[in-house]
Amino acid sequence: MIYRKNNRVYVQSNNTDRVLELIFQEKIGARDIQIERGKLEEAFEQLTSGTKEAI
Repeated sequence: MIYRKNNRVYVQSNNTDRVLELIFQEKIGARDIQIERGKLEEAFEQLTSGTKEAI
C-alpha cells in the first residue's frame, strides 16, 4: 500500500529491503527515510475493522 499524507509518501510492505532497493535503484531522491514495524494494536484494529488489509 502506498499513500501520501502531510507531504510525505508512506509505503507499507512486508519486504522493506526490496522497497529500499528499488528506491535507491531508481535514484528518485528519497530522503529522511524511516522504517517502522507495525504495532500490535494497529494490526488488531485493522483485522477487526472489517477491512482485509493488515500490517
